[in-house]
Amino acid sequence: MAKRDHHDREHEDVEDAEEAADAEAAEEAEAEEAEAEDAAKAEDAEKADSEVGDAEPPESAETQASEKPKPKPKITGLTLTLCILNVAAVIGFVVMLVLDYGKRQAHTYAAFQYEFQLDGLGTKEDRDGVTAGVETLPRQKLTPEALKQAYTSRGGASVSEPFSPMEDGLRYHLYGEPEQLKELLKDLGNPVGNIEEEMARIKSGLFNQIESVAKELSQSMEKADDAAKKKQIEKLLYPLCFNPMQVEKLEAKIKNPKNDLTALLEDAVQRRILADILLPVEMFRPGESDPSKLAILEKAADRDEVSLETLQNLMKSRLDEAAAPKYDSKVHYGKDWDGVTRWTPEKRQNAAFLLVSLAYANKHLPGKKDDEQLLDPKGLERAQRISGLFDFTQACVNYNEAVQKLEQRVIDAIALDRDGFFVQAGARSDSFADRHAAAIQQIRLVQLQIRQAEERVKDLQGQIDRAKKLVEDRTAQKAETEERINQERKITAKRAEELRVLQQQLYRALAQLADAAEINAGLEAQIREKSGVKGSKP
Repeated sequence: MAKRDHHDREHEDVEDAEEAADAEAAEEAEAEEAEAEDAAKAEDAEKADSEVGDAEPPESAETQASEKPKPKPKITGLTLTLCILNVAAVIGFVVMLVLDYGKRQAHTYAAFQYEFQLDGLGTKEDRDGVTAGVETLPRQKLTPEALKQAYTSRGGASVSEPFSPMEDGLRYHLYGEPEQLKELLKDLGNPVGNIEEEMARIKSGLFNQIESVAKELSQSMEKADDAAKKKQIEKLLYPLCFNPMQVEKLEAKIKNPKNDLTALLEDAVQRRILADILLPVEMFRPGESDPSKLAILEKAADRDEVSLETLQNLMKSRLDEAAAPKYDSKVHYGKDWDGVTRWTPEKRQNAAFLLVSLAYANKHLPGKKDDEQLLDPKGLERAQRISGLFDFTQACVNYNEAVQKLEQRVIDAIALDRDGFFVQAGARSDSFADRHAAAIQQIRLVQLQIRQAEERVKDLQGQIDRAKKLVEDRTAQKAETEERINQERKITAKRAEELRVLQQQLYRALAQLADAAEINAGLEAQIREKSGVKGSKP
């Protein structure tokens, strides 16, 4: 049926072409007849002029040639129509070409955006060519069912042919330029082109931002009393203590009246922010292997043991190492890693974890809402775009595990301080090696108990000292109270003596006034008698 319709359309096109050719031939014949009539009229006029005689001079050959009528050009309606249709077809073709090009560009840019959201900015190596960091990322797989559903939901007509599955997405590093990548970060401010630039940006502004938070906290508590400032310092630094001894030492330092509470407050909030960032990172990627330097973050609450500058330098090292092409043993466990070229997947994951840890850093300002406490309110969204959804999701999982491990360490430290170690014996019979090991274990246990006893003695000694001081304070208070009671007794005795004197005077006055009514009545009677007043008693 389709072939017959196509044949009919071709036959109609041929007939239309023949009719157009016949019409054009008819028009040309009419034009030739009109030219022949004009030529005959011109010959008749020349003959009439020649018969007139000598009345008019004969005209020259040039004049006769110039007066010969010229053929008139003529454009037929069909030609004009065809020209207009050709021009319209060209315009329509150009419009369709522009629309098609625009749609292709829009689809390509949309694919670029989605690929960017999945893979993130990447490192400098990702710009130079194919890297393991990009190739090891999960591939997007779109099944025929998913493609068909998306096609139908967008208004596409139903089709019977199956859709071809898509097993792999675009690779933005093949065509994504740094300026295009920065364009996708403009709404977050300070756009960057790769992870290295992001780490440099954070390093240049992080410490000034933390210092401004410290200034803001000190200004907000400028009019607060010393008790409120001490409470805020305790709230900031107590969570950084890993054992009760650190708590007691910190408490003594806070209560020392010689310390400047404002300076302690500014130092405390900076320590807390840096520790909140570094503790999960240290748990995820252990740093220095030197035992003397392992406890830097465990002593972060003590400014005498670990200075604020030490914490800042550790943070700078972490930022430098996140973008460095080679490992540094100071922030990557083991000196065997010094100078080894880093693998791009590890580099991307480490940077993603650091960005997530930075995003969760709080200002710890009193009176602020939760959404106002974040050091960078757009930190999580920025970490997601820079790292990509795959690395960002894994970094969030790793961050949660690191925080849980830190919490468990604190719980274990508290349990160790309260209950000590638990030793579980084996179930089988003891051999010589077992007895030897048990003896060694027993010796170690006794040593441990001795150390614990010594620590307990120190603690009890401290309690005794505190109790003695409390007894001295209570004794002084008792003596002061007794002295005040004796003074009050003397005052009471003096006032009682004065009261007795006043009571005696009151008694004598009452005794004198006992017969005053009779005396007054007699005097009144005498007055009436002498004044001549008669009658009964008044």
